[in-house]
Amino acid sequence: MELSHLIQTSQVEKVRVCCPLMPSVTGTLCVSSHHLILSAQAVEDTKQEKCELWLLHCAVDSVEKSVHNIGMLKSKENNKDGEGGSSSGTVTLKCKDLQVIQLEIPDMEETFNVARSVQALSSLDNISLSYPFFFRPAGCKLGKGWSRDTMENFYHKLKAETDAWRLSDVNENFKVCPSYPEKIIVPLSCSDNSLKRAAAFRQGRRFPVLSYYHSRTRSVLLRSAQPLVGPNHHFSEDDENLLNAALMGQSHGFIIDVRYEQEAKQARSSGGGTENKDRYPRWSILYRSLERYG
Repeated sequence: MELSHLIQTSQVEKVRVCCPLMPSVTGTLCVSSHHLILSAQAVEDTKQEKCELWLLHCAVDSVEKSVHNIGMLKSKENNKDGEGGSSSGTVTLKCKDLQVIQLEIPDMEETFNVARSVQALSSLDNISLSYPFFFRPAGCKLGKGWSRDTMENFYHKLKAETDAWRLSDVNENFKVCPSYPEKIIVPLSCSDNSLKRAAAFRQGRRFPVLSYYHSRTRSVLLRSAQPLVGPNHHFSEDDENLLNAALMGQSHGFIIDVRYEQEAKQARSSGGGTENKDRYPRWSILYRSLERYG
């Protein structure tokens, strides 16, 4: 596997795992590409039962290591055989869920190897190396997922309700707006050339397009980016005609600006802004600020 070169020690015997609110367990520690696994067997005359403990490397926030001498604990019999004192160590794993796990390892070199391995495997930069991209459950067949409700399907449902809208491919190959789908639903009276000119008046070329149609009231919900009014009070007749055509005979509409009013006005100095009330007399502007993420 791609991560095997980061594993300096794959298996250590007689590792003791200590975790708050849980009895300590001694067993075999295995370091895999994505998990730390401790396999423990049941021990007679103790409370230890057979178990397996799994921990994802990505759940580890920090790794600490310490070494201490256990030579004084060696029996005199070992000393008679000429064996000197050896060192063991402890690897402390502080997890992202605030859990603290201690691994007591009976060898100094293995302590450093395990610590370095977990440190490297818990701080991968490439998201494609994370566990979900390698998980292959046995005997699990992946379905085809859900069918996509395409813009064509949505338009066919809309066409049964009203013939005041059309499906336009003006954004084919995303040449007008890179963040809109290739096919969009717009008022029937608006030509593709008019849509292109209206797009030039909106930030990111996100001109008003249909997002929702209420069949009973025949009200519509459109989405768009802010107009590029700027300090020179630019305007676009094509944008005005597009919004007025979306009213479909209704006398009035609402433009909901998801910024604070002061923020929308300040955006004018950098080329943005909000719709001019004099040029959009059939529309009222409401400011309903939403927090932005990312």
